[in-house]
Amino acid sequence: MCGAASFMLALLHLLLWFKDRKDHVYLLSVVMALSAGAGALTELALMHAQSIAAYRRLIQWENLFVFTLLVPMVWYVRARLPTARLWLAVLITSLWSVAIRVNWISPYSLVYREITSLQQMPTFWGEHFTLAAGPANPWAHLTNLASVLIVVYVLDAALKSWRGGDRRRAVLVGGSVATFILLGGIHAPLVDAG
Repeated sequence: MCGAASFMLALLHLLLWFKDRKDHVYLLSVVMALSAGAGALTELALMHAQSIAAYRRLIQWENLFVFTLLVPMVWYVRARLPTARLWLAVLITSLWSVAIRVNWISPYSLVYREITSLQQMPTFWGEHFTLAAGPANPWAHLTNLASVLIVVYVLDAALKSWRGGDRRRAVLVGGSVATFILLGGIHAPLVDAG
């Protein structure tokens, strides 16, 4: 359902961009929504992965979709809140670019240094999902740092916009993106840790 909603949002923003091709914010929204939809489908495939090789490949793709969600989000914030610091946006983009390269170079992804086994874990309602076990890849701290920097970047831009009088946009853009990153930044490492 989340994937379908994301793909519909991508289509909507693509149609909006066709009406106003000068506003590249719509294209950033399309990329973010497509990435969220593809990430949701990848998560579903990860839940049912039967082999370490399949899980490894899927988690690499999942990291790519997170990259193509978060980096455009940083530039979306910059477009909507012009008070956002350019150097911080470039730094976050650079950190994620290094991390995604490590993701494809590393044999087991950015998340794991090695996947030693797959475990079937039950949910409260009896459904089972697959979870990998293995030592964490220390490069994953790079993405954690980038997530913290995104929160700092967004809150700084929102605060500057608030002080500049654009309070509505500061709350809508800054508040929603900061909440999303905080929740995702807390949830993802917890899932990776099992």
